[in-house]
Amino acid sequence: RLDPSSREGSDANAPSASPAVVVMAPTRELAIQIHHEARRLVFDDAPAQGYRPPRAVVVYGGADAKGQLRELAKGCDILVATPGRLQDFVDRGVLSLSKTK
Repeated sequence: RLDPSSREGSDANAPSASPAVVVMAPTRELAIQIHHEARRLVFDDAPAQGYRPPRAVVVYGGADAKGQLRELAKGCDILVATPGRLQDFVDRGVLSLSKTK
């Protein structure tokens, strides 16, 4: 299980996302498909009291980065990414791989 307390806190200097899992995909089409399956697998229609299912986010090139950055800012446990966008967000400092297992 992914630890819900592992999401980033309110430290202004900290990256907005630090996923526990990163799935790399070579194309945006494959990244979108993998993200769809990840969301389907973690969906729970009757969650236990206080349980928060892992949050999956997808980032890929060829699309507006602002929307992807907004999704990352909400927290991310599972990140599906294409290599270029992943490197871009790490270089910008909005994504940390320090908690990736």
